[in-house]
Amino acid sequence: MKNPLALLTTVTSPHRVDIYESREVGKSDRYKYVIVRMQPYQSLDTTSATSVCQPTTNLTTMKSIALVALFVAVAFAAPQAPTEPIPILRQDSQINGDGSYQYSFETGNGISADQKGDLKKVGDVEALEVQGQFQYPGEDGQNIQLTYTADENGFQPQGAHLPTAPPVPEAIQRALAHLATAAPQAQEQ
Repeated sequence: MKNPLALLTTVTSPHRVDIYESREVGKSDRYKYVIVRMQPYQSLDTTSATSVCQPTTNLTTMKSIALVALFVAVAFAAPQAPTEPIPILRQDSQINGDGSYQYSFETGNGISADQKGDLKKVGDVEALEVQGQFQYPGEDGQNIQLTYTADENGFQPQGAHLPTAPPVPEAIQRALAHLATAAPQAQEQ
């Protein structure tokens, strides 16, 4: 059941444009009907006029925004980290007055690390020489272990999981051996 058409406004220009509003009983969505008659200033017959229906979407838009906000809130409410803290099973640390140090730790999820550092005389300068290792469980369940040394020659890691360089082809090895034994040539200027 519909309410009768109610005249909202009339625009007078060379042609008369009446805007009527109708609302279905019990519905909250409103529909506006624009009835246009192309005859100057005559009475409007609503049964023969053409109408364009445009639903107002304020309520629908608000419902959509509320639904999206609800989904975003649910996504952010999901646990972002493990529920239980990972225990530290062992932790040792020692710092000495001569600049040397040592530390080690082990966690409940299989991560462990050990490192020691000593001051070393390199020429006229003292440099820190560090040796250590760490291990952790990989994605496939295998333990990944890395041992390393860091000194005046840089960081030198070693581990079974690290990629290795391909072998040098035999022809290049012969060329390098020949260049190493050849006499140096004088450069022309």
